[in-house]
Amino acid sequence: MRKIYSALLGSLALMALIVVPVSAAEGDPGTVMIMTHNCNATPVADEAEFGAVEDKAEGNPVGALVQTVLACPTTINDGDEPTDGIANDPSTFEFTVTDAEGTTYTTADAEFMAAKLCESDVELDADGDGEISEDVCLDISHYILSDVAQGELTVEETTVPEGFEQGTLRFTPTEVDGNMDAQALQGEFGDVPISLDTAADDDGSVMLHVYNFTAAAAGGEGEGEGMPNTDTIGSEQGPTNGLALVAGLVAGLGAAALVLRRRVA
Repeated sequence: MRKIYSALLGSLALMALIVVPVSAAEGDPGTVMIMTHNCNATPVADEAEFGAVEDKAEGNPVGALVQTVLACPTTINDGDEPTDGIANDPSTFEFTVTDAEGTTYTTADAEFMAAKLCESDVELDADGDGEISEDVCLDISHYILSDVAQGELTVEETTVPEGFEQGTLRFTPTEVDGNMDAQALQGEFGDVPISLDTAADDDGSVMLHVYNFTAAAAGGEGEGEGMPNTDTIGSEQGPTNGLALVAGLVAGLGAAALVLRRRVA
């Protein structure tokens, strides 16, 4: 696992060198991207349990995101077309974003980006079968709101998937693409609504990983309904290979974010 992280971080360092920061200013158009995760594998019901998931990475920020994506795969809205990558079933949720000029947007106004990352995308044999396959994939679908006025804004999950409650927030680690997204956060990760000052972010583009925790009434042991078995992603060799694939996922997210950030610039 350390070899995987070392190789990944080395490639990410090279990626970060070609990121061209562009200073955002109050009112300038920017982009808010939202990736929604439902945590029902353990289940994860509170911040302490979520922290325990992250602790498995032993302080490695990329590894922490790897662990949380495994415990909390993505979900998309009912009606949007899913990929065939590993994910939770579609659910019903809505986010409301109020930008620095007081304009309100919802998920219905967003561009839905259906995406998955496969072994063939990251040139990684995640399932250990000796082949790089196009069929072993994870879903990385998300929603994109463009032309959001930069500055102080709020993001609130105004409709939460059934059986879940608003949990916590994370950003793509700086080690992935050199982003400054975390500097935009005003307050704590678990605050509702999420308060950001995106003028503090160098490139005017923020990716939010929003995690929904299993609601107390829906709690229980075992995996939730519609939850993929992440212990055997792509093979019979257990969760280590899943971790390798999600490590590739994180690198792919960095590459995708780089393309978008340069386009926004």
